[in-house]
Amino acid sequence: KEKLPTRAAGLSYFLTMTFFPLLICLYTMLGSLFPATGELRDFLSLLLPVETVTAIIDFLRYVSDNLSTTMFVAALVVLVTSASAAFRAVGNAAYDMRGGRRRNGLWELLLSLLFSVVFLLALYLAVLLVVTGRWFLDFVDRHFRYWNISASWSWARFVLLWLLQCVLLGGIYRFTAPREANARILPGAEAASTLQVGVSILFSWFIGVSSRYPLVYGSLASVILMMLWLYLWGLLLLIGNALNITLEQHREQKDQTK
Repeated sequence: KEKLPTRAAGLSYFLTMTFFPLLICLYTMLGSLFPATGELRDFLSLLLPVETVTAIIDFLRYVSDNLSTTMFVAALVVLVTSASAAFRAVGNAAYDMRGGRRRNGLWELLLSLLFSVVFLLALYLAVLLVVTGRWFLDFVDRHFRYWNISASWSWARFVLLWLLQCVLLGGIYRFTAPREANARILPGAEAASTLQVGVSILFSWFIGVSSRYPLVYGSLASVILMMLWLYLWGLLLLIGNALNITLEQHREQKDQTK
C-alpha cells in the first residue's frame, strides 16, 4: 500500500493517453446528443479548473471541424490500447497489495482489451443517460403536478453520475480481483466515488482562487492541471481498492479467530 502514489502516477499516464481519444469517440458516437458547448462548460467547471475546461472545449471544437472516419478509428485504437493498459495497471496494483503474483500473459491482455471495449460502451450509455435523462423528470412532472422534480436536474445529475461511477468502479474492482478471492466491492467503490467527486470540486475551487500557476507552466498549464487531476482520480481509485482489500483481510482474520 505504500507504493500507491507510484502506482497512481503510472495509472495517470495511461488515463491521460485515454482522455482525449475518449472525447473523440464519445463525440462521434453521441452526435447531435453531445452536450452543447455552454452546458458542457458549466458542468465541467464544477469539477475541473477553468483552464482545463477551456482546453477541452477547444479540443472538441477542433474535433467537430475535422472529424473523419480516420480520426475516429485512430482514436478508438488508442483508446482501447490505453484503457487496457490502465486496466492491467490497476490489476497489478491489486495483486501487489494482496501480496500475490502479477497476472501477465495473452489471456490477461485479451481480458483487458475486452474490458476496455465494455468500458467504452458503458461510459457511452452513462453519458447518454445523463444527457437525455431530463425527459424522465419531465414525465414525472406531468403526472405529479405538486412536485416540480425537473427543477432539480441541475444537482440530480451529479447524484446520477455518482451512482454510475460506483457501478463503473465496482466493475473495475471485481474484474481486477483474483478469481479465488472473496472480494469486497461496494465499500471501496462508494468511498472512491465520493472522494473523487469531492476532491474534484475542491481541486477546481483551489485552482480557481490561485492566480500564479500559469506563470510557472505557461501554455502547458491546462495539460499539467488535467494530468494532476487524473493523478488524484487514479490515486483515489487505488485507495478504494486498498480499502476493499483491508476489509477482506480484516474479515478473514475475524473468521480465523472464531
